Amino acid sequence: MIIYSIILMSLSIVFLILALLIYNGNIHLIISYHTSNVKEADKIAYCKSFSISLFIIFITFLISSLIGLFLHNLIPLSPILSTSVLFIGLFISILVIIKVQNKYNGGLF
Repeated sequence: MIIYSIILMSLSIVFLILALLIYNGNIHLIISYHTSNVKEADKIAYCKSFSISLFIIFITFLISSLIGLFLHNLIPLSPILSTSVLFIGLFISILVIIKVQNKYNGGLF
C-alpha cells in the first residue's frame, strides 16, 4: 500500500497544479474539442467550473492515498475502503465534467 500511496499522492499533486492553472484561466490546457463551443464570455466561468472536477480528483486521490498509507495496518479492509473512495470520487468528478460540458459547451463534444 505504500507504493500505491506514493503514486496517488504524486498524481494528486499533478491534478492540484492542473486545477489551479485551469482555474486561473488557462483554457488551452483543456482539449480543444471540449472548448470548441464555449462562448468567449463564458471561458472564465467554464475554466472555474471545469477545475472543480479536477479539485475533486485531487481530493479523492489524496484521501485514498492517506487511507492506504495510514490505515493499512489498522483496518483489514483498508484496500477496499481506499478503492471505494477512489471510484466514488472519480464518479462524482465525471458527473461534474458532464454537467459543465452540457452547460457551457452544449454537450459532451
